[in-house]
Amino acid sequence: MKPLARFGKIAIAPLVPKFLFSMLMPTPSAFHCLVFDLDDTLFPERDYVFSGFDAAVRHVAGFVGEARLDLATRAREIFESGGRGDVFNQLVAGTPDLPWPADAVVRMVEAYRGHVPKLELAPEVRALLRRLREDGRALGVITDGWLDVQRRKVAALGIDSLVDGVVYSDALGGRDAWKPSSLPFRALEAALNVVPAECLYIGDNPAKDFLGARNAGWRSLRLRIPGREHSAVNAPADRDADFHADSYSGLAQMLLSTT
Repeated sequence: MKPLARFGKIAIAPLVPKFLFSMLMPTPSAFHCLVFDLDDTLFPERDYVFSGFDAAVRHVAGFVGEARLDLATRAREIFESGGRGDVFNQLVAGTPDLPWPADAVVRMVEAYRGHVPKLELAPEVRALLRRLREDGRALGVITDGWLDVQRRKVAALGIDSLVDGVVYSDALGGRDAWKPSSLPFRALEAALNVVPAECLYIGDNPAKDFLGARNAGWRSLRLRIPGREHSAVNAPADRDADFHADSYSGLAQMLLSTT
């Protein structure tokens, strides 16, 4: 017999029909297992991006000299103006007077992807994770992206010590295993010994996060902090989350509320 899902003092069988389960929708605070996305959920991804720009420019400092100080700022400006994905090409093309090496873009991309980032969790995020753990909740992280890059982010943020398990979807089969695949969700269930009905996924990206959770039979919560990459994107009904919060304080209130 499969174990019952834990919802506070209420036990609900994991095979409750979907139409009935939707009528019995628990509140976010009732879920035993809380699993977070990483980038733009637990921390602002631009922190990693800007750290990478600094590392990339330092990598070519021997060629461009003191101009590297202005180049890091220029890279940020290109990013902020919508040039993500093409920052280094634009940076080199926009400064033809500098003695760039022929492979400058390749060098900077490699430095960006390989750098050890300087990142910190916001105090309110760290406090929330600790409070949830004290509350007896099972905590996890599911993150997409290149494996080594994501591992360095997790290490820099000190997340391993704050959660019970981290699943790197890239390690499960490359991009085919990234969300909205159900593979990372199943891996997290196995790692934490939980069933889908116990699990709430907190993410930010309506293109994949909530559909991935739904494919796995989980509920989901969208953290839509103004100014972050996907905050202005309106999700179609089939890709939207079950719950919504627009700040860490609002998220904490939803996850810790006993009402």
